[in-house]
Amino acid sequence: MKPYVELLERLERMDGRDHGRDLIEFDQNVLRRYREGGPWRLLKDGLVLYGWHEEEPVRMLSLKFFHEKGKVKMGLRDLASMPKSEQLHWRKFQLTTV
Repeated sequence: MKPYVELLERLERMDGRDHGRDLIEFDQNVLRRYREGGPWRLLKDGLVLYGWHEEEPVRMLSLKFFHEKGKVKMGLRDLASMPKSEQLHWRKFQLTTV
């Protein structure tokens, strides 16, 4: 499984278009991980990932997603901006073939 940053780069090299806004669809179970404790906060339509700086949590990324009929959709650029470990987690639940 390749991370989304590599997919985004490959798509943009292939046709020269900006694919950052392309939506990728996932099974809603992708969000289960974020209901548990961790360096993140799950919102109704978004996810905030935190890092640590001098013993304090610091917001790294704020990502938006869409719920629709038991599925979650997120833009490819947002997926590519996640840490690699999170990108690989999302890949396990991907429904869209790219």
